[in-house]
Amino acid sequence: MSTDVYAILVIGYSRHDFLEQLLNDLDYIENSRIFVSVDCDANGKIMPEIWQMQFHSFSKINWIFQEKKLGIGFHIPHAVNEILKDFQSVVVLEDDCRVAKEVVISTIEFLARGIPSNCLSIGFMSALPSSRFLEHIVGTNKWRITEYFSPWGWATTREAWQKYSNVIENGNLEVELEKSPTWKKKNSFSKKVWLRRFKVVADLPEFTWDYQMQYATFKHSGYHLMPFLRSVDNIGFNSKTATNTSERKPKWLQGNASKKKIVGQVPKSKIYNGALQWLDQLTWAGDSLFAFALRRIRLILLEKSK
Repeated sequence: MSTDVYAILVIGYSRHDFLEQLLNDLDYIENSRIFVSVDCDANGKIMPEIWQMQFHSFSKINWIFQEKKLGIGFHIPHAVNEILKDFQSVVVLEDDCRVAKEVVISTIEFLARGIPSNCLSIGFMSALPSSRFLEHIVGTNKWRITEYFSPWGWATTREAWQKYSNVIENGNLEVELEKSPTWKKKNSFSKKVWLRRFKVVADLPEFTWDYQMQYATFKHSGYHLMPFLRSVDNIGFNSKTATNTSERKPKWLQGNASKKKIVGQVPKSKIYNGALQWLDQLTWAGDSLFAFALRRIRLILLEKSK
C-alpha cells in the first residue's frame, strides 16, 4: 500500500468536450498525479475522441479505460476504491465540473494537513454564489461544516472512505440509522425523504452512488466541509449526454463560482453553520418541508400556465 499523499481523479463518460476543458484547467496544477477513469458503453467501446486524448495533448496523464460498463451507480465508487489502494487521499471531479486550480490547491493543502476524523469529505459546493457583496461579508472564502454531502467536486481520504459502501442492507437500514445521534435529531419529514431514497438505492444500487454517501454520513454521525461561497460550476445542465443534469440549471445555481483559494474555517457558530446548512436542505439535499412546499407551488403554477 502506497504512502503517496494524494491523486486527482477525473471521471469521464461520453462528453469529450467537457473532459478536455477540465483537463486543460487541471494541467496547471504542478506536481499532481492525475488519473482519468472513463466508462465504456454497453458494448465495451470508448468514445474515439476520448481514446485519442491519451496520445496527444494529455499523454502525461494516467488513463484508465473500463472494459465493462459500470454505469452511474458503480463507476465512481469503483474508481475511488482503486485510487485509494495507492494514495492516502483523492480529489474527485466529474467531467462536467469546472473548478479553479486555486480551489483544488486549497483542498490539497487541507488533505496534507489531515482532515478531522469524523469528516467524510471536503466539497466545493455551496448554495451561495460568489459576489462582491457576499465576499465583503465573509472576507476570504472559508470552509464550513455541514451534514450534507455534495458530489460536484469533492475529496476524501482512505480512512474516511472506509465508512462508505455502495451497497446498503435494506433489512437493517432503519435499525442502523436509529443508532445515530445525528439521525435522531432529524425531523420526521426529513427522515421520510431520506428513507425513501435509501430504500431505492438499497434495492437498486446501480441507480446512483451519492445517496449512499449521505447514508454513511447519517449512520456514522459524520459531516462534510464545504466552502461558504460556491467554488464549482456544473456545466452539464441542459445536455443530452447528462444523466442527472439534462434539464435546465435550477435558479439557485445561477451566479458565479468563486475562483479564489479557500482559506481558514468558519467559526463554529450556530448563526453561520446553522443558516448555511438550512440552505443546503433547500438545494441539492432538498429534505426540508419548506423545499417540498416550494416545489409543490411551482408545479401548480406550471400546470395553470399550460
